[in-house]
This record gives sequence, C-alpha cells and structure tokens, in this order.
Amino acid sequence: MSIVRSVLAVLGGIAVLSIVLFATEPIIGPKSDATIIQYLVWLACITLSLIAGGFVTAWIALRARVAHAIWMGALQAVMTIVAMLVPHEGTAQPLWVWLAGIALMVPAAWVGARLQSSMQRA
Repeated sequence: MSIVRSVLAVLGGIAVLSIVLFATEPIIGPKSDATIIQYLVWLACITLSLIAGGFVTAWIALRARVAHAIWMGALQAVMTIVAMLVPHEGTAQPLWVWLAGIALMVPAAWVGARLQSSMQRA
C-alpha cells in the first residue's frame, strides 16, 4: 500500500469524526453549566464519531485496516491532549471528561475498523 493511501485513510477518518462532532456539538455539546448526564451523552457522541472515523479509515485503507484505524485514534488522542492543555475561557470541561474521551479514542476507532472488516467479509 502506498504511503499516500495510508495518510489519506487516517486523515479521512479524522475528517469524518470531526464533521460528526462539529455537527452535533451545538445540539448535544455540554454547556458551561452541564450536568454529569450531559457530559456522558457528549462522551457517547465522541465515541460514536470515533467509531465512524475508524470505520472510514478502515474502508479507505487497503491493508492493515485495523492498524490504520488505531493510528487514527492515537493521532486524535494526541491532538486532544494538546487541545486539553490550551487554556479555555469560560467553557472548560472538567478534567475527567477530557481524560475519559482520550481513553475511549483508540478503542472506539478499533471498534469502527472491526465493524468495517466484518461488513466487508459478509
């Protein structure tokens, strides 16, 4: 597989998860006075967007589909860590939300890749 296709697979997955999150954040995203339930719903949305991203990454990659999705999830986790460390004015989420989201990223991307692999075999 070419390196270009590998990069496109990972970037395609990140694009899909970003589109899903940006589309749902105004509706589902927690506000400054969010409850724990609202944060948990947001974490579920993050998880579903990463599953979609892992699915698309695996779909674009020709080989090592699951590995590409794991790399996509890991890259997203690194970018989220950077975002977490940047000061936020008035809309900062609790640390546990950031850490839970980061912890879910690679496993959710893996689930998306496994779903794509199972659909391809069927």
